[in-house]
Amino acid sequence: RLAAVAAQAVERGDAFLLREVARVTREEPSPAQWQALAEAAEAAGRLLYAGTARRQAARGDDPSRN
Repeated sequence: RLAAVAAQAVERGDAFLLREVARVTREEPSPAQWQALAEAAEAAGRLLYAGTARRQAARGDDPSRN
């Protein structure tokens, strides 16, 4: 069920919801999930969430930052 909520968060560009699901499940979203969320957020006009998601995607791509 939470996986479906995480997928909806990505589709809707909702960084807050994706972070909350990650907190509950203790599973970090992948850089690809963050990137997809960033694109969806930007398309929906959620620029703050888009920026947050892009930063998270970049962190996941850089192993030295984990």
